[in-house]
Amino acid sequence: MKVFVTRAIAEKALARVRQAAETEVWPEDRAIPREVLLEKVRGMAGLLCLLTDPIDGTLMDAAGVSLAVVSGDRAENEYQEYRGYATYSPAKWRFALDALTHQYEQAIDGTEDAYHVVASAGYQLLEILQLSGDLTYTKSPRFDEDYAGLLRVSLLYGISTGGKQ
Repeated sequence: MKVFVTRAIAEKALARVRQAAETEVWPEDRAIPREVLLEKVRGMAGLLCLLTDPIDGTLMDAAGVSLAVVSGDRAENEYQEYRGYATYSPAKWRFALDALTHQYEQAIDGTEDAYHVVASAGYQLLEILQLSGDLTYTKSPRFDEDYAGLLRVSLLYGISTGGKQ
């Protein structure tokens, strides 16, 4: 698994990231240029960024499809985790699918596998107004089957509509 870090962070924190994944860090002491960031995220399973880094649909699309496998050896139970993530943004639309599954070594409350899937869709109505929503399905030791939905309206502040100053 590969992770890209957009700026130098505390060495203790960076060491933890390096323990978990192959890590590449932006070497310069300035913000990473947008075009470089778009290139660096290709093929990465993770991105560790600062609040000042512009993370948007274009960047997520540049990252492409992401797949990861994690093994867990916890005192309670061993498991394998599989995750896939993909985005697609044609014109003013944005679609994303995130799927996660756990396969437990020993059943938990009679359940050997857990699933969590989130499908998202959004549409940019105006430059400052977006409408989006999520549908979520979960099956786990805690939920036989759980469905949830979220509808979101986003108003983006700080964008000028062309009025006089």
